[in-house]
Amino acid sequence: MKKVILVLLILITVFGISAQNRKIMKDRNYTDEWLTVAEFEKKSLPQSASKVVDAILSKAIKEKNSPQVIKALIHQGKYDLSVDTQNDTTIFLNLNDMLEKSNDVVEKSVIHSMLGELYLQYYQKEQWTIRQRTELGDFVPSDMKEWTKNVFYNKIVEHLTASLSNKNILINTQVEDYSVVIELGKDSRKHYPTMFDFLSLRAIEIFASLESDEDLSKTLARKGIPQKSLFASAEEFVKIDFNIVPSDYNLWVYETYQKLLNSLIERGNNDAVLLTELNLLDNLSVLRTSYSENTKSQLARLLQKWEDDPLSIEIIDKLANIYQNEIHSLSESDSLLKATKTKELYELLIKSISKFPKYSRISVLGNRVSSMTQPQFNITGNKTFPIKADKVLTISFRNIKSLNAKLYRINSPIDVQMVQMRSSYDINNKRTFIKDINIPIPKTEEYLFNDTTFTVDVDAPGIYMLEFDSTPKLESYGINANYFFTVSDLAAFSRLSSKDKYDLFVVDRVTGKPLKNAKVNIYKLPGNWRDTKLTLVETLTTNTSGLAVYHKNIPNNDVFYNVESGNDNSLILSRLPYAYYNMSNNQDVDIESTHIFTDRSLYRPGQTVFYKAILTQSKNDEHLLQTQKSVEFILRDANSREISKQTLTTNEYGSVSGEFVLPQGTLPGSFSIEAKNGRVNFQVEEYKRPTFEVTFEKIDKTYKFGEEITLTGKVESFSGIKLQNAA
Repeated sequence: MKKVILVLLILITVFGISAQNRKIMKDRNYTDEWLTVAEFEKKSLPQSASKVVDAILSKAIKEKNSPQVIKALIHQGKYDLSVDTQNDTTIFLNLNDMLEKSNDVVEKSVIHSMLGELYLQYYQKEQWTIRQRTELGDFVPSDMKEWTKNVFYNKIVEHLTASLSNKNILINTQVEDYSVVIELGKDSRKHYPTMFDFLSLRAIEIFASLESDEDLSKTLARKGIPQKSLFASAEEFVKIDFNIVPSDYNLWVYETYQKLLNSLIERGNNDAVLLTELNLLDNLSVLRTSYSENTKSQLARLLQKWEDDPLSIEIIDKLANIYQNEIHSLSESDSLLKATKTKELYELLIKSISKFPKYSRISVLGNRVSSMTQPQFNITGNKTFPIKADKVLTISFRNIKSLNAKLYRINSPIDVQMVQMRSSYDINNKRTFIKDINIPIPKTEEYLFNDTTFTVDVDAPGIYMLEFDSTPKLESYGINANYFFTVSDLAAFSRLSSKDKYDLFVVDRVTGKPLKNAKVNIYKLPGNWRDTKLTLVETLTTNTSGLAVYHKNIPNNDVFYNVESGNDNSLILSRLPYAYYNMSNNQDVDIESTHIFTDRSLYRPGQTVFYKAILTQSKNDEHLLQTQKSVEFILRDANSREISKQTLTTNEYGSVSGEFVLPQGTLPGSFSIEAKNGRVNFQVEEYKRPTFEVTFEKIDKTYKFGEEITLTGKVESFSGIKLQNAA
């Protein structure tokens, strides 16, 4: 950050640039340098990006290119925040210094906006720590690292409101003048051409990120503002009196919408008014009930007003979201209403596309139509059918004109498992073709889902596969391409009854009767799914209760089984269960714990870490101290590498005390002391000792509420020298 501080010494000359000079500067070419910066950022190399930005900064200062200076300093601040955590507040000091030295209103507004964003980013990065601090009322500590949440939020409000304070000047400044700092889009230049528009939209985006301790609905109720009034027309919305104070964090976004809408209405920029109204509706979605009750009618009102203008496409796009949410919220029992609403949405989209086919963003509606008419189908049904049962499957489809299937018999259950676990597994030469099946598809509108059923006529035990082909062809069939099912009168169940002991039951699928002398085949995967295949390791036989017991001696969980009886060997493989519930509730287990404490939480390299540990043993809710117990303690550095270790024996109180000396020159970070059943972490950092201490005399009186209290103290250096005029 020192380089930025040196730069500030010559920034006064930079900020005195005239509008004419700014126009000349705008044409300067920094494109290649910023493209290099973008590449380094994409690769997460902030230090490399920082070096390039250093060169840009030097060049911009030399050429008195103020926008480029601002952009470079903002980037440097961002890198310093990510690279140097100890100097993560310096950028704020630098930008505030720039703010004081700048005489250009627009530049000051941009810096205010940037500061507001940076304060928010800093808060979000450190919010866990900041939230632990006690609020200090109106007091603002000079050290930013002591600020509370409200201080940060107040700073954000202060800078964002200041960024819009010079409305007239900002309205008369085109965004192109600051194109190096601002990423301009074609639509933004057309609809939001001024710096006031740009900074307002930035403020809205940042304000929307502020979290309030009070729900918006409660804030509105407290101020007597009906929620419905926020969904009114722009002309009515700007009249709402929010009576806002700095701490109304959840209202500032709407206060800023008012400022922007007022300006746009005054300038007669009706297109931007509409786009801002639509954006406002999106932000009002936090009022869930009011949003669902009022948004559709508000959009309908806007559509009626703009129906002959190409910008109505933007309204249709928002309406489509409402329609889709309504459709998705309907249950299956409301299928008729769901179909009606889907039809309304489809016809609205098609009508709008045909009305304004050349609108620049017409593709947003085209994409919705494509999504609504995307051909797809899905097969559902039983995975196993009894031999004499009807084999009926259900197809759920959309925009499918015809569907055919090829029926194959699979030679081995292993092949089914392999093709499901390994996408590259070739099953073509491991199956036998049976027949073609034509599946009648009822005529249905291309945007509606429909269901139909079909029956597979097969009565021989076996494992079967249906391979589908549709019109139109799907780009990727995925799991819909094949459907596996079995025809069998067998059913099998398994449980893990104790460690590595499995009970396997085989019954008749139709009658439920246990099957004696059925074979249970156990398979294992020798390696991984990519390059090995399941192999048979053991075959068991069931007893009169249909039970077989398997004792697992395979180290991994890739163990499967299937069963066969007579000519019926058609069940797909099932994986053995991973775990079991121990119903005995046996708590006779000793649990040993080592509780380790250090004398401090922060040390410098070379210092001594004093620690103490207490060893306990728990059994059946009884806790005992472990005396005369030998324990090894290990000191590890920030990379978990062992630095030192020592073995100690507990005393009659179950405790031990020890010490480790931290090595000089070690890397800072989170160190630890660990034992067999315990661990403690502490920080090792290079920090400065305080050069003085402050002590206060003891208070020996009592006081009443409202009475003034005077504290007397002294400030002196550690050498014993009293400091004069200390503050």
